[in-house]
Amino acid sequence: MDKLLYILIFFQIAWIAPLEAQVIWNNKKYDVDSLVPQAIRYLHEGKLDQSIMLSRTVLATYPDYTDFTYILGLSYQKMGKVDWAIPNFESVLAKDANYKDSYLPLALSYESVGDWFRAKQVWQRALQRFPQDTAITEAYREFKTREALYISSYHMDDWYKKGRKGIASGDTSKVFSYADSMENLIPNDNRSLYLRSAAFMLNKEYSKAKSTYESLWSRGDSSVFVREQLSNIAAINKDYALALAYIEPLRRQFPDHNHYERLSRVYRENLPYHFYLGLNHMQSAQDRPNGHFFISGLEYGQRLNKKDVLIGQFNYGNRRGDKGYQAGLDAWINYGPSLYAYHHIAWADGAVFPTWRAAYSIYREAGSWLFDVGGRYVRSADRINNYGMVASAGRYIGPTFIYLRGFLLHDSKRWNQAYSLSLRHYYNSEKPDSYVTIIGNIGTSPDDPSRYQFLNNSYGFLSRSINAGWQHRIDSWGFTLMGGWSYYKVAEGTFMNQYDLNLSLKKYF
Repeated sequence: MDKLLYILIFFQIAWIAPLEAQVIWNNKKYDVDSLVPQAIRYLHEGKLDQSIMLSRTVLATYPDYTDFTYILGLSYQKMGKVDWAIPNFESVLAKDANYKDSYLPLALSYESVGDWFRAKQVWQRALQRFPQDTAITEAYREFKTREALYISSYHMDDWYKKGRKGIASGDTSKVFSYADSMENLIPNDNRSLYLRSAAFMLNKEYSKAKSTYESLWSRGDSSVFVREQLSNIAAINKDYALALAYIEPLRRQFPDHNHYERLSRVYRENLPYHFYLGLNHMQSAQDRPNGHFFISGLEYGQRLNKKDVLIGQFNYGNRRGDKGYQAGLDAWINYGPSLYAYHHIAWADGAVFPTWRAAYSIYREAGSWLFDVGGRYVRSADRINNYGMVASAGRYIGPTFIYLRGFLLHDSKRWNQAYSLSLRHYYNSEKPDSYVTIIGNIGTSPDDPSRYQFLNNSYGFLSRSINAGWQHRIDSWGFTLMGGWSYYKVAEGTFMNQYDLNLSLKKYF
């Protein structure tokens, strides 16, 4: 009898329990198990509010129903509320460690919030629980690949940030070190090139910076920044045609940006000329005895190529009744990226100019320094031959150029020396040939046409002079204004003052 009673009670409980596992949804009573497909359908159709509401409704009555806890987690994950999804997936696995479907979304959720450590723990728990499951094994392999990329990306981001700090502090050695590390880890990441180019620009290594920006360009990075930098470097190198080629597309793309319009105008104004015509005039006055004289001239300059120029000159002068003319030829020839030379030869008729004059100087640029050495020959109107040499050194300090020259000459009677110190300030970066200058001289230089008559003066080294000038460029016109005062000893106890005014006008074509 007792045995029969227990059997009846068992069947009653088994029958009543399913009847009690019901919830009301949309004003209808449903068996809980029958609502699982409905919740999944809501999820797949993107009706996330419905799937969440249904899951919460079931879990309010049956909090241990893992299927709905899992569906609720998936719904939050799909909504982007990963922080809400994670506790639900964790709850599923805490109640049922064999609930295989919950491992993958839980690991991905941790991965999406950057918690790679916990994501890896979830994968390891899944592998321990299901070691033979090929899908989990393959998914874990893909995770390891992403993890490696994340670690690389983390290092790349960290090195890049530190490299930018190095740029800000001026520590380019650290910048290059970070850039090297980045290139070794991910060779095709452009950020290493950005660091390297910025460091080269900071060091004023413009040719290396140009090569680096060109590498970015070759990788498809033709951004506004890269175009601007390539244009800036071309302008620094005075390659205004190339600078214009980079800036013109930006001017057309951004017509409202006055900056690009201004740069385009500046680069056009400084484009290399094909030839130019020049008019020069020097007016001089002396006080012992009182008198005036002048030298006027025409010149034609022809650009042979990008850096070589040939200049023809014709000058006419009148000095105290002595008249004469001079024909000359100058050539600036480029030998290499930082090596070029000046050549000059001239012949004259009359006493105003030396009969023959020849000059040669070779120039070497070394960073902010400029050096030159050369030779000079002057045959005066009274047939005295002067042979000599010149050596100079100059340096740019910002926009200012300081230049010291020394001459050593020998005629038939004596050795003569002369020195010149000039200070030239370029006051407008948009007009690189515009400057103000001041020049001080001791002795008589063979390069100064206003003082040829004193070249063989035995008191030549006792002469002094100071000159100041201004050169400016407006569109295709260039002009120079120079004024000077000279003081000579012409005999024992006898000195003479000379005042010079030089005007020059050039039209570039």
